[in-house]
Amino acid sequence: MKTLLLILFFIPIGYISFAQIETPLYLYTDEEPPPIKETDSGKYYHAKGDDTKRVFLTDETIMNYRLLTEKGRRTLVEGKLSMEGENYLHEGRWTEYYDSGKVKTTGVYYKDYPIGLWQKYYPSGKLKTAYTYAFIANNGYASCLAGTYQEFYENGQIKVTGIYKTNFENATDTIDVIDPQSSIQSKKIINTLKA
Repeated sequence: MKTLLLILFFIPIGYISFAQIETPLYLYTDEEPPPIKETDSGKYYHAKGDDTKRVFLTDETIMNYRLLTEKGRRTLVEGKLSMEGENYLHEGRWTEYYDSGKVKTTGVYYKDYPIGLWQKYYPSGKLKTAYTYAFIANNGYASCLAGTYQEFYENGQIKVTGIYKTNFENATDTIDVIDPQSSIQSKKIINTLKA
């Protein structure tokens, strides 16, 4: 088993994209075409740019969103959306699924930023990675990996475990990796941010 100590230093300019929901939103942001079907619970639309998928939306302030297969038999992605101006923002719990219907990725968003515990799974349904995001409200919003990080083999044994730590006094993204068996530490600069 390897143990890594991952230390991340950054200025909150944006957030780091690690492994959030990978499937894009298939929503029309201009004038929406008419729905292809309406029910008491919401409306179904053709997915923008992909005729093999359907989008389901409710008519609430915080909308329920589902991306479905063409005939709506299987959910590919589900979550909630809010509007800020003309932009759709991810809100609350989001879940992405494999074709088999098993969970691929799940986690929580706030104003389009990942926060809290995120988990990614193998197609078999076994946990692949678990990590946390910290939400930062400082001259705007940002989020970054902070706290525990675990990666697992498909048999459930721990492959990598570590910690992401945030320090706002430096403007350099670095990762410190410590091998617990040899105690050898290495540092890698990922990116130098300019304020």
